[in-house]
Amino acid sequence: MNKKSILRVLIGCLCAAFFMVQGCKVGQKYQQPDLNMPEKFRGDTLAYFGDTSSISQISWKEFFHDPTLKDLIDSALANNYDMQTALKNIEIANKWVRQNKWNYFPEVDATIASANKQYRSKEFGSGPSTRWYDRKGTKAPRKHVYLSLSVWN
Repeated sequence: MNKKSILRVLIGCLCAAFFMVQGCKVGQKYQQPDLNMPEKFRGDTLAYFGDTSSISQISWKEFFHDPTLKDLIDSALANNYDMQTALKNIEIANKWVRQNKWNYFPEVDATIASANKQYRSKEFGSGPSTRWYDRKGTKAPRKHVYLSLSVWN
């Protein structure tokens, strides 16, 4: 390194040390100014409710007394799509819970079904089974009805 670069690094370090020392300097002794603060803030909750431990159990309509604020909150709740989506999701979740509770009860199921089966006609021609129904003196069945009953699947 040459002398110029060493001198630049040394000056940079001295400047940094100077600013660090100045940053630690303590100012004059702080005195709090006199503030003209009211004793009671407008809309103080203790004025309306003597005990703040039960505020969480109070409806917001009873908590706020300003009619303009109530109207604004009502319109915000009515037009808030996120709130409507959240309420629908809660409703869907409650329906799923009710539906899943029914899975613990016995299940009764019944099924009635019919089937068509096509048999050979009398005029089919050849084969050993062509005149089977004629020999028995009956007609070929047209439909079969099945009944299935299951309990507690």
